[in-house]
Amino acid sequence: MTATPHSGIEENFQLFLRLLDLDRFEGRYRSSAHSHDISDLMRRVMKEDLLGFDGRRLFPDRVATTVGYELRGLELQLYEEVTNYVRTEMGRADELRAVTGGKQRGSIVGFALTVLQRRLASSPAAIHESLKRRKARLEERLEEALAVASDSDAAESIGQLPHDADVGTTDEDREADLDEAPEEQIDEIVDLATAARTVKELQGEIDALAELVSLSHRLLRSRKDRKWMQLLEVLNDPRMKDATGQRQKLVIFTEHRDTLEYLATKIRLELRRDESVVTIHGGLRRGQRREAQDAFLNDPAVEVLVATDAAGEGVNLQVAHLMVNYDLPWNPNRLEQRFGRIHRFRQRDTCYLWNLVAANTREGRVYERLLEKLDVEKEALGGKVYDVLGRALTELNLRDLMITAIREPSAFPKATVAQLDLKWTHDRLKQLIDESALHAVDIPLERVKQIEEEMLRAQMQRLIPHFIETFFVGAFRHLGGRYVRRKNGLYEIRRIPPLLKERRHHRTGARLPDRYERVCFDKDYINLDKSHAEFVAPGHPLLDAVVEALLERHQEILQRGAILIDDHAESDEPRLMVAVETSAKIASGSDGEEREIGKWVDYVELTASSEVSAGSAPYLDYRPPQTAEIEQINQWQRPNWVRAEDGSRAIRHVAAQLLPERIEHLTNQRRESAQKTRRMVKNRLESEIRYWRQRAGEIARREHAGHTPKLNSELMRARANELQARLDARLAKIDREQAVVATPPVITAVCLVLPSELLNRDSSVADLTEHRRRIERVAMDAVTEDLQQRGYACEDVSIQNTGWDIEAKSPDGSLLFVEVKGRKVGEAKVALSRNEYLAASNRPDSYVLAVVNVDGEDHSPPTYRRIAEGKSLEHALASIQLKSDDLKPFPIDPRNSDH
Repeated sequence: MTATPHSGIEENFQLFLRLLDLDRFEGRYRSSAHSHDISDLMRRVMKEDLLGFDGRRLFPDRVATTVGYELRGLELQLYEEVTNYVRTEMGRADELRAVTGGKQRGSIVGFALTVLQRRLASSPAAIHESLKRRKARLEERLEEALAVASDSDAAESIGQLPHDADVGTTDEDREADLDEAPEEQIDEIVDLATAARTVKELQGEIDALAELVSLSHRLLRSRKDRKWMQLLEVLNDPRMKDATGQRQKLVIFTEHRDTLEYLATKIRLELRRDESVVTIHGGLRRGQRREAQDAFLNDPAVEVLVATDAAGEGVNLQVAHLMVNYDLPWNPNRLEQRFGRIHRFRQRDTCYLWNLVAANTREGRVYERLLEKLDVEKEALGGKVYDVLGRALTELNLRDLMITAIREPSAFPKATVAQLDLKWTHDRLKQLIDESALHAVDIPLERVKQIEEEMLRAQMQRLIPHFIETFFVGAFRHLGGRYVRRKNGLYEIRRIPPLLKERRHHRTGARLPDRYERVCFDKDYINLDKSHAEFVAPGHPLLDAVVEALLERHQEILQRGAILIDDHAESDEPRLMVAVETSAKIASGSDGEEREIGKWVDYVELTASSEVSAGSAPYLDYRPPQTAEIEQINQWQRPNWVRAEDGSRAIRHVAAQLLPERIEHLTNQRRESAQKTRRMVKNRLESEIRYWRQRAGEIARREHAGHTPKLNSELMRARANELQARLDARLAKIDREQAVVATPPVITAVCLVLPSELLNRDSSVADLTEHRRRIERVAMDAVTEDLQQRGYACEDVSIQNTGWDIEAKSPDGSLLFVEVKGRKVGEAKVALSRNEYLAASNRPDSYVLAVVNVDGEDHSPPTYRRIAEGKSLEHALASIQLKSDDLKPFPIDPRNSDH
């Protein structure tokens, strides 16, 4: 949630929080009665305070520049005359508000006139088209009035509102609703809403408009536009080009479509290429807006996006870091919304904003002073003023200041600017920032480092992109699909087999297309070379179809079991690999219905005498047996324990060794959360119950005294009783949901793993296995000792089968994942298992290959190598041979945390 929907107003903010928990935020917010703690629901953190794990700021600096200019000649004359017209008609609108039943109409007319004033400040094209349309529509209204009225002083139909103006009940609500309306609806209101109540008044307004249309037409033909000239200067600013002289992408915001089209035409002429400019406005369909956005993001020929506020919310434009506010909005929230389109997470460049302001206009003077103060306070408050800008401007009531500046020339500029200075002070801004900081959740540094390590370990073993890619490639080919591997991690899917095409996706109901021109498995490749690729990941219809088809075809194999070969086993003892699925549930409904809150798949490898957790994907390091090996397997006599094993030992291992810790962790999490929710719900609902019972007592006393209130005391007591019932039911539900229950473990797959040495029983193989174990032991000791001497704290995690042997933590807390490889003197290659290689591919900056040459009990100093990020392994490949001397060195320096 952003500040946009609630404008920094606490009451509105709590209305949105009710969507998350109705009981916890019941009733209308009363500051005297309602305190709240939202740290378990959301985190309120200021942009300027957000830091990465490396201590660097997540958001770049932003620099705003006010570009002032002055109107002269025809421009100034048109400004003064249109402003006088607006001021006169606003006076008539005030008279309408005083007339019985005319309050809503007066508000609509006032809104229409403020829009006209804003279009006056926008561009000659915007004001000319608006005046021309308004004059034509009022002339139509005049003809209608004359046709139905015999008495020119009694034209009852004059001034009726547009039939579809659906607005709020207060002046503020109406203006807020109308300001958010589509531009087409706003145009209709601007064109039709008039304060004229008689034919004579309407004719007088039309005559005034005719003079203004003539004057705006003369200005348009003269091509004198100081604002455009200022934009030209900005377009020629050195920051508009990069170091190579290439023009950088620029976003220009205007408030009005007429100005948008006017600017787009002039910029295309200036840049001499039609394709250099794209536009986004409210008149475009969603698909058209998306096309324009994609062109701006991906097409190097598109340099400028001209947009109305249709692109001001929820649109990522961070390919640009340059922005111009051609028009400054009277709705203060839109300032930050616009800047937020380019000032986003992962934006690497300083963001520059130019605000164009006509300094010798009433509105311009207000905004100029506002921007001056913003610049001063930004320096004083370390840039954080942007984070409370919306709330500060809402408190300031920018629209009222603008209207006052227009309507009361005698009070302008001193009184208006003085009001601005009085309301928007350094102390008040500091207070708003401090209040925001009070809602922020401070995480202890120790916990931050713990989270960083957990995230890093998760990244090392993530499924996307490498695990998913290798699985999909093999499975898709197995099912009869055809693909071609392109450069840079892209694939072309040339044929989707009928087995997959005939299915409909379980969520969308759609069928798969005949082919995909480009697919990728890594998000970084989606828009590589400016061409869009389909991102295939869990949840994508193509991957879902492959998984479903594979399970349907081979589910019985998982149940029956398979045989795989382990070329790197440390003994010749066979193992049974069992996949065990477990989950955790809570009672979520009043009827005892359960909801799943956790699910795990564990791989347990069994021998005759032991049970060992085998890691997240041990099967990736094994391979199918070759033809010659199949013959040996058929002749091999399975041990009795393999024949008798039913998987119960694996289930007991998971239930005893793994599941209790998980359930305890979830239980503690839920208990802590439930206790807080219980306290907050109880406080809020009991406060509301007391309020309604107190009100019921007050009303009952008034009823007893003979008064007839709008709401009787019985209704208020019923409301209190309803809230009490809700409180009792919610507290009971919270208590039930604290109990986390583990479901019985289920075996989902079984596989017999045979060491390759088992199929070759001569003594030389056994000796070779023992020799390899000794080399690995010497290498592990050598690397551990070397890293400790360098200042690292080392933990041996080789037994966990994670894809690395040692976790080495430097004094500053940075973590390295070290895979140790010992080799005989003279050997040039080392073998990486598939799990090891894919872990290295996931985080090559944190994965270290430590190589040690071993001769008996002697060894060389360890050398540290970097596994280059490259293509993933083919699906059937279980290991890869690397020449370690050809790999780049990995700098092992505990003082350097930027690995």
